[in-house]
Parts: sequence; structure tokens; C-alpha cells
Amino acid sequence: WLVASPLYDCTGKVIGAIESIRDITSRKDAEEKMQLMNNELHAAYEHLSASEEKLRQNYDELSLNQQNLIRSEERYRNVVEDQTEFICRFTPDGTHIFVNDAYCRYFGKERADIIGHHFIPEIPDEDDPLLKVQFSSLTPNHPVISVEHRIVMPGGEVRWQHWSDRAIFNKNGKIVEYQSVGRDITDRKRLDKALFESNRKLNLLSSITRHDILNQLTALQSYQSLLEEKITDPECKVWIERAVHVGEVIESQISFTQQYQDIGLQKPLWQDAYATAMSVCQDEGFLNVTIDEGLSHVCVFADPLLRTVFYNLFENAIMHGGKTTKIRVSGEVAPGGYALVVEDNGGGVTPEDKNRIFDKGYGKHTGLGLFLAREVLAITGLSIEE
Repeated sequence: WLVASPLYDCTGKVIGAIESIRDITSRKDAEEKMQLMNNELHAAYEHLSASEEKLRQNYDELSLNQQNLIRSEERYRNVVEDQTEFICRFTPDGTHIFVNDAYCRYFGKERADIIGHHFIPEIPDEDDPLLKVQFSSLTPNHPVISVEHRIVMPGGEVRWQHWSDRAIFNKNGKIVEYQSVGRDITDRKRLDKALFESNRKLNLLSSITRHDILNQLTALQSYQSLLEEKITDPECKVWIERAVHVGEVIESQISFTQQYQDIGLQKPLWQDAYATAMSVCQDEGFLNVTIDEGLSHVCVFADPLLRTVFYNLFENAIMHGGKTTKIRVSGEVAPGGYALVVEDNGGGVTPEDKNRIFDKGYGKHTGLGLFLAREVLAITGLSIEE
């Protein structure tokens, strides 16, 4: 920093100068630092203001999301609480962390008596092993099971339930919770039992009636044989022969219905298509039947009388196919499912008969074989066509 003053002589002429110099470097450095700090503070303020605005926007968005979440949870809770099914979540040790109203009403308990407590309804000893096997089968790749079992109510009544149980795993593959949705199926089980008993009694009545008719038919055929020996009139013999033929048809039809007397009596089950068809060939002597080995991987959910269906298809091919020498059973993927194909090299079915061969009473023999085959398959929603 420099300050200079002129020096004059007596005439007023500048003859020199008087100068005062001071070093202000430190002050300038300080001013520059202050200016730099001021700029930095100003930038920081601007950044803070921008951050504040962004935080305010984030807060508003978070607040909106929280409100939406609350409304979503409320809707979800209303849906869950309005369900008639029982819904619960519990930890592997049986501690419940959620139950809906239907669950509480069913067991006659308050929510507070269940939530946070170890609550496992009483299961009959016979059903307990099934549940343990089912729950032990849950894996991250197979997290859901469906099971039906009995339960002992607080008053001692035994009821049936159907449950869909889902295991919830942590990132290490360990089960941390279960979520279950169930319903009472006692009425359905009672109806199934009543239907089974009704079918059993009808089956017994049918068996007794068939036995008695065949006994009486045997006696009738004996009398017809005696008449044939005694009567010599040709015209009468013709009528007797016709009566004998009618008796034989009746006997054939009644005997045939014995094959299907158990229709719908046993529960449907998964059956190996290859093994079922092969057992018919081996047991009944169908030597001209070829079965595609690819069917060994195909299972059919059908009435246990599926075996009889194969038998009637093979028998029909031989009986009505003319010179049938080959029968082949194969399978192929079809629209909406899978098709089992039974084909032969016989005469085939005429176009006008294609839609009638499965009708009751239509055919050259009893008229029941293909009709009952269709009814057996229909029990589990299967269909058959030519």
C-alpha cells in the first residue's frame, strides 16, 4: 500500500516527493480468503435451499405414499376380515401374529387370546402324522400345500377342515412364517359319506337283484329246454327258439352290468395309463394290442373302473371291427389337455354311427359297453369320442 505527497521548493516547484509504503499482503490474503469463504457459503446456501426443496418434495411424496399405503392396508384388512374363510399367520413354533374375525369366531376366542400366543388346535392322533409329513415337504420351490384333516373343537365335536398352507422363507431359505387359509368342510364330508353309503346300498341291492334274476332266468331256460324236447310242432318250436334267444340276451345284459356295478363307488385316483392298459392285455389275453411305451409317463385321474374302459374298447374293436388284427394305444398332446388314442385296423365305424355309438342301448350286442365307458370317464370330467 503506497501513499505519496509532493515536495515543493520556495518557488512552489515540485522538487521531490515524500512516500509512505506499507505491506498489506496479509490483509489482501485475508480479504481473498473472506471472499472465497463468502462464495462458498453462498454456494452452500444455494445447495441447502435446493436440498430443502427436494426434501420437501420427497416428504410430500412420502406422505402421499404413506396415505396410500394406509388406505391399501385398510382395504386389504377389510377384504380379509370380510372373508368367511379362516385366515391366519403364525411362526414355526405356533405363535400367531395375525388372525381374522372368521378364525376367532370359529374357535370361539378373542383376537387378543390368540395373537402373540402359542395356539395350535387339537388334531386327532390319526391325522397328526399326515400334517407333519405335509408341512415337512414345504420348500422354497414348493412353498404351498393343500390338506384336509379333522379337528377337535373346544366342546369335543370333531369337524373337518380344508387348509391351503404357504411357507414364507427368509433369504437363507429358512421358514420364518406360515400363512394359512382354511374353511370348514364338515357338511361336504358328511354328504360324501352319505352318498358313499347310498351307493354301497344300491350296489348291494343291484347285486342281490341281479343274482335273483339270473337264478330265475336259469330256471326259465331249463323249462324252455324241456319244452323244446316235448313240443314237436314246427311253428311252436320257432316261438320257443325266439324265447330262448331273448333269455340269452337278458342273461348277457345282466351279466355285463356286473362289470360296472362299482361305478362311482370308489374315489377316483391317478392311474398309470401304460400299466393299466397292459394289465388288461395280460389278464384278458389281448395279444394283438400294442401299447406305446411313452404312456408309461402318463397318469390319468379317473374312476378305478378305467381298466374296464380299456377292456371294452379292445373287445369292441375285435367283436365289431370285422377282421381286426392290430390294436394300438398311444397318446398325444391335444388342445386343452392330452388325448389317449385307441385305434385298430378293423372295418371302422360308419359316419352316421359316429355320434351314436356312445348312446345307451345303441349297438349290436348289449348296447351298454361304450355308454358305460363314457359314464365312467365323465366322473372325472374326461370325454370319449370316435
